[in-house]
Amino acid sequence: VRDHETVPVEIKMAKRVLRGRVVDQGRKPVGGVRVLGWPQNRSNSLVSAMSNAADGSFVLQGLALGVYQVYAVSDKASSPELRQERFSETVLVDVQADQEPAPVELIWAVPDSQG
Repeated sequence: VRDHETVPVEIKMAKRVLRGRVVDQGRKPVGGVRVLGWPQNRSNSLVSAMSNAADGSFVLQGLALGVYQVYAVSDKASSPELRQERFSETVLVDVQADQEPAPVELIWAVPDSQG
């Protein structure tokens, strides 16, 4: 490179993948729910897995670095038995540059009023 010569530089931001599964309180898989990742700093956009698999597994792709609140909610469009509002616990996941985040397990909760 000579003085005053312009050289194109490509910078790629690290994107990570989070894997996990949604289970009920008895550790049985819960399928057909939407899994969301919401960045705590809110400078990144919401990451969503449309619907998880019947075995409870899910994959959130394209996570930028940072801390995410990860949780599952009823996907009312995919499953008639999930038409009531239900949700999982929230888990904090720290997405770092040097490694993929460890898989997470989200425990599905049913509000007391819905039994």
